[in-house]
Amino acid sequence: EIDHPLAAPGEAEEDAHNVGQMRAIVQSKWFFRMKTFIILVHIFGMATDSPTLPEFQLASYYIHIACNVLFLALTCITVVAYASLGAYFRNAANRFELFLIFCGLIGIAVSSKFLLL
Repeated sequence: EIDHPLAAPGEAEEDAHNVGQMRAIVQSKWFFRMKTFIILVHIFGMATDSPTLPEFQLASYYIHIACNVLFLALTCITVVAYASLGAYFRNAANRFELFLIFCGLIGIAVSSKFLLL
């Protein structure tokens, strides 16, 4: 149960209900399928990123950015659904997804020269 000292009467129960609904969404088949679809599109984007195919490089770059942003949004929804970072990090798949997001964001930063190394 979510307990906040400034919560109005009944607000904690409503928050717990909302978290329960979000967890049901995160554990649903369509949410899993959406994440899988984003991963497959991302794989397609990475597969078309080749110096021998310059006509696909810009599209591949935008696919990479869009997939990372969408995956980050889905991960944020998952963190909120778990209601705590501790509960989120107990699941090994969640830790792996977070690792993938960091790798993707570092890749975007390096490829866009956001980080000057």
